[in-house]
Amino acid sequence: MSLLAELFETFSRYHYAEFIRRADRDLPGSLLAFAEVSDPALRQRLARIGPLLAVAGHRANPEIYVPLHRLAAGEDAAAAEADVRLLELHLGLAELDVLPLCADGHYRLVDRAGEVFAVRGGEVRPLTPRPFRALSAMKARVYFPYPRLFADVLSEEHYPACGAPGEWEGGLARLEAAAASVGRYSPALFQELDAFVTCVGLLPSASPLVSTSVRLSFFRAVFLNPFGFDADVDVMAELLVHEYYHQRMRQWWFYEPVEGLPGEEARMVSPISGEERSLEVMLQALVIYLEGMRYHLWSLSGDPAPDSRSPDRLQTLARGVSALAAELARRAPAGSEFADQVAFLTETFQEVAPAAAGA
Repeated sequence: MSLLAELFETFSRYHYAEFIRRADRDLPGSLLAFAEVSDPALRQRLARIGPLLAVAGHRANPEIYVPLHRLAAGEDAAAAEADVRLLELHLGLAELDVLPLCADGHYRLVDRAGEVFAVRGGEVRPLTPRPFRALSAMKARVYFPYPRLFADVLSEEHYPACGAPGEWEGGLARLEAAAASVGRYSPALFQELDAFVTCVGLLPSASPLVSTSVRLSFFRAVFLNPFGFDADVDVMAELLVHEYYHQRMRQWWFYEPVEGLPGEEARMVSPISGEERSLEVMLQALVIYLEGMRYHLWSLSGDPAPDSRSPDRLQTLARGVSALAAELARRAPAGSEFADQVAFLTETFQEVAPAAAGA
């Protein structure tokens, strides 16, 4: 059982597998319920959209979550109409001939039309060559770096000008090998991850990010940078699980907030990345880093490559997790679920720490 499943079964009122099944079905409709649209015609169009969001093929498409999230956050009338139109495009309620009406940008309509379209001043063209392909080690689709391909979800700082296509195949090979390695490490965890992640965006080599995901606003999609940071197969495997866990925990907490865990305003400096993050994110990180330690211990128990980064990464995680658990325990209100989860995870760390020290 994955560490996330262990944590869930200990603290949730649901069973893990049943929660995943129901939450994956219900999340798009839950986000739609937050949409504040005053125009009667738009409300009528949203009423047609609602039932389609529970269809398996639609709810697995990360693209629907971008407009759903913006509608839930509140928009002016023109922006709301544009996002309703975008949802209709993805769900098959509008024809592709409405694309000239869309704002300039890239429209990833692969599930609908098998293409990514560029819209500029009302002119529409499919991108050629197509900047995506199927993965062999996962069910997900992978997107190669392309200028401003994800400008609707990532800033130019995080998704900068792209590197040469010549490096892409090497990065893709690392991603494929990383997915296969997660499958060997934990078949059950990989089965969950593989059924969930439907889009992997490769970050340009110049990105300052080694990986990221965009919470519930681009749900079921993760971004990885297999080109920089000296990320080998084992680090890429850790990061694939890392971003999957972030998304699953956001979904869990959307329905079951952690009692005693403060909001985004309560912050700390991560002892591993050195970046300031919310306590909310750092509680997720504690789970993620512990699973990372388990993974690297497994990797080192086999026949790691001579230049494997697992030994160094394991020691970095062990030092950081110890400091992170202590700081979260200090900040958690006594008797809260937040404190109880930190205590549970601290016990888990104490179980793996001796093996990490001896690795």
